Amino acid sequence: MQERLGTSDTIRIERLRFLNDDPVMLEVRYLRTDLCSSILEHDLEAESIHEILVRNLNLPLTQVWQRLEATSLRGRVARLLGVPNRTPGFRLERVTFTFDTPVTWVEYRMRGDRYYFEDVFSPQKEV
Repeated sequence: MQERLGTSDTIRIERLRFLNDDPVMLEVRYLRTDLCSSILEHDLEAESIHEILVRNLNLPLTQVWQRLEATSLRGRVARLLGVPNRTPGFRLERVTFTFDTPVTWVEYRMRGDRYYFEDVFSPQKEV
């Protein structure tokens, strides 16, 4: 955490995400305690962490760094997601910043058979 968030004083939140009744994603998130300690006063099963950070904690989230990679789901992650050991999946790592300060680091592990990446953007026009 020291490398990603600039501190080892963090709050750890783990959530298992479902699509219908099937587990499809394991989220493990670390938040800086100095910026986010009151997040534990919220109902994290019903409220969006993003919304809490922006609206309740007044942290403008201004930049995101992320990396998506193919992986195999193993051990505890495979068991939680209900798939055989070494099942193909995805790992998404993300750091979210408020200006130059990292606020949260999150790692998502996703089932390869239930997740896909899709993006829409406008390429920069030449001037």
